[in-house]
Amino acid sequence: MPTKRLEISVTAEHIEEGVRKSSSHCMTKEAIKSAIPDATRISVDIQTIRYTLYGRRYTYLTPRSVQEAIIDWDGGILIEPFNFRFTGRAHIREVGPRIDENAKRRLVRREGTNKGHIPNVVGGRPIPLSSFSTRREFGLRAFRRPGSQG
Repeated sequence: MPTKRLEISVTAEHIEEGVRKSSSHCMTKEAIKSAIPDATRISVDIQTIRYTLYGRRYTYLTPRSVQEAIIDWDGGILIEPFNFRFTGRAHIREVGPRIDENAKRRLVRREGTNKGHIPNVVGGRPIPLSSFSTRREFGLRAFRRPGSQG
């Protein structure tokens, strides 16, 4: 199922269900769960959005609008419902028994394209993650708002 063009709606109910500073109880995660009901192991943070669907693990870079919403939400700012789409390419890897590194390298292939020029990568190493914790922390310098303290 190609999800890169799917529009995800984060509703007031998703925002209400969300837990601040938790990627495992995130409003965006709940919205993805609603939009892609067969997706499992959904995880959202300000770096990546990841989920498993039909034996494949999809990893997308988190869109800027979602990053800003997460930062505001985790910082205690009330946010309005919003929509977003996955942009750019996805890193896709087959989920299954662990295999050695040489076998992983042979599995890397290009599949499809986004807007005709950016292929999805299937196989190989996943995008590195910043931590394995489900706790998010507020306060990235790149997201400081003009006039805010800190």
